[in-house]
Amino acid sequence: MKVATQEFSKLLDYEVGLVTSAATFYLAEIYTDFSRDLKESERPKDLSPAEREEYELAIDDQAYPFEEKAIATHKSNLDLISRGVYNEWIEKSLQKLAKFVPARYDKKEEESAVITSPDTYLFAVKRQEEPAHLASKRSGTWESTKAVEPNQEAKQAESKKTVENVHSAESAQDNAFKDIPNDKSPD
Repeated sequence: MKVATQEFSKLLDYEVGLVTSAATFYLAEIYTDFSRDLKESERPKDLSPAEREEYELAIDDQAYPFEEKAIATHKSNLDLISRGVYNEWIEKSLQKLAKFVPARYDKKEEESAVITSPDTYLFAVKRQEEPAHLASKRSGTWESTKAVEPNQEAKQAESKKTVENVHSAESAQDNAFKDIPNDKSPD
């Protein structure tokens, strides 16, 4: 095992994505196999139940660090993703991690409604509505930021017309004030 881990560790120095990820995967598998072989090793037959339980605990204590080393090595393979490397060996490490730590690596994706067309989905930011006269002064036109429901389209169109009428009236009023002479001479 020592010779195999040393030889695979030498491959990591190549710094070639495919070679590094494959060597990392096989290093992790060496640790996994050794941990499993310890757990499945032959037990002495002449042990009492108490001695057998103690023996099992001792074997688990010996195997646990190798299992942890296997998990850490597979995780290091996933670190290659941040360097732009993703290949079959990284995928295999991910699958192994899903078996070791399913709560973290074997999560099921949440289902959501399928978007059949970009036209059927409206991305909108929900904000508190401003009064129409303030919105028209600020931006020139007023549009609702709420998602449009089919029965509200008519209401929004009517609201938009009202805002446009208010805006037109304000423009007409501004133009009317331009025609008034501005005398600053005392009376």
